[in-house]
Amino acid sequence: MGYQVRALDYLARAKALLDSGNEPSLFYAAFELRCGIEARLKEYFDAQAETTLKRRAGWQIDKLAKQVESVFELGSNKGYRMTVFDAATNAHISSVMYTPVTAQLQKLGERLGDYLHSQAPNRICEPTFWLKLKHLLALTHEELTFACSGTLMAPPLVHPKNSGERFFCIDGDQRELFPPGKKIGWCYEIYEIEPLDESTL
Repeated sequence: MGYQVRALDYLARAKALLDSGNEPSLFYAAFELRCGIEARLKEYFDAQAETTLKRRAGWQIDKLAKQVESVFELGSNKGYRMTVFDAATNAHISSVMYTPVTAQLQKLGERLGDYLHSQAPNRICEPTFWLKLKHLLALTHEELTFACSGTLMAPPLVHPKNSGERFFCIDGDQRELFPPGKKIGWCYEIYEIEPLDESTL
């Protein structure tokens, strides 16, 4: 299928590189994780294209994150749990979550940039260099795994073209759950996400 570029694809390749156990692969894992963070932010922004006239610009993590947050208005450390039900019968249809690219993950992604350039000989000879890199990669992998675990790509947002209507986006083919004309309702919970303790990994 060639080289796939969804966030989950980058994450899977990073995991394989980390599992390989050899030191050169760690640099390639850093690249895949960095790209995975950028890809997830782009996926979130593009998912709500129906509700905004804004256009995605740039590739830097901090700029992409600000664009996503300006539309979702949730902040980078808030998750969103949503339950969708049949408006006629109140029967449960689906439960989904929005798992953001947290502020911690954004900072980790920026730190990975230090390893995507030529390294000074004296730096890689430092006793703690490889341990610190492995630690950074493990933490970033953990955070990106969480960011990619949710299937709610855009929480309910006011539709600018249809007054009174809201638009949301769930990843994957949802035609069986939401056939045309089906009336639905939803309830939701916004919750705080606690940052990972970097000393535990």
